[in-house]
Amino acid sequence: PNQALGKIMIEIVGHTCDLGTNEENDALGQERADAIASMLEASGVPHDAMIVSSKCKRKPLQKSQLEEARQRNRRVDVRIYRASK
Repeated sequence: PNQALGKIMIEIVGHTCDLGTNEENDALGQERADAIASMLEASGVPHDAMIVSSKCKRKPLQKSQLEEARQRNRRVDVRIYRASK
């Protein structure tokens, strides 16, 4: 690895729509994020380079009760950045 780039971190956040309880959605968002983290680990990304969490329904892309909006809100966001030293 190129040490000049510093440590690369990957933030993985699972999201859900507004259906279901907070507890159910938090667990579902975490499952989604964990699935992506597992795929990355299987590809050789070290687990300690990842921050994995759930925002459940707290950060919707679209605030609407239409099914199309709900589908867009069911997602995983992945952000790659250089960690500060």
